[in-house]
Amino acid sequence: MASVTPYLASQMSSASIQPLLAQLQPNIAPTAPSIWPLAIGYWLVLLGFCALSFFIGYLYYRGRHARYWKKQIKLAQQSANPLTRSHELLRSFLIMHLNADKSMNEQQLAQRIEQTLGYAPEWLNAHYRADGESNSDIKVNWQEIDKLINRWQREAGV
Repeated sequence: MASVTPYLASQMSSASIQPLLAQLQPNIAPTAPSIWPLAIGYWLVLLGFCALSFFIGYLYYRGRHARYWKKQIKLAQQSANPLTRSHELLRSFLIMHLNADKSMNEQQLAQRIEQTLGYAPEWLNAHYRADGESNSDIKVNWQEIDKLINRWQREAGV
């Protein structure tokens, strides 16, 4: 290999090199890369930002419903007849979010509550006493109602 290089160099004369040198292009800096289309890293950051925005919006939307029902529970606790108000609250939640029948009677509501909690609460249908007793001694367990609404919210995906 070493003997080939001096041979080629001796064969080429300066006269034959001049036309070849004239054909060479000067070194020109390449154009700067464009900002568009974005590199894969930028797409990933943009996609992550969109996913994070969607997730925060979903949490806000879901929290808005939770705040509404917490407010309704607080209003029901302060009402004059909390037993009736609690039934109205639970019935409206079932109708709005779990597509329950609007003509649902008290037995169906009681069955749904018993199915969710696993037992029938004492306050359930206490305001429909047949013996005419006063229902002022029956207290609504608001923790149970809160538990019911939380379970139904998870079931409804709200």
